[in-house]
Amino acid sequence: IFVDGADIEIIGSWIWVWGIKWNEKDKHEQLKKIGLTYAKGKKAWCYKGTESKWRKNMTKDEMRATFGSEKVGVGKAPNKPLLED
Repeated sequence: IFVDGADIEIIGSWIWVWGIKWNEKDKHEQLKKIGLTYAKGKKAWCYKGTESKWRKNMTKDEMRATFGSEKVGVGKAPNKPLLED
């Protein structure tokens, strides 16, 4: 996944996409199309991977400390589309 201007991070078994602005509707549609949902409380897009019963509301830093994290994309993406046709 490459999203221009966004930070992409794997936290536990979830993929998080931070930094998509509210007026970037084209990116919203692309993220929905590949199965991501918007987490209003975090102001980020996420892919849940596997469902869990974990329901504690955590900050980004608490999630990172609990589940571990890896940044896989930061800022400007290479010249690749979000979705390949």
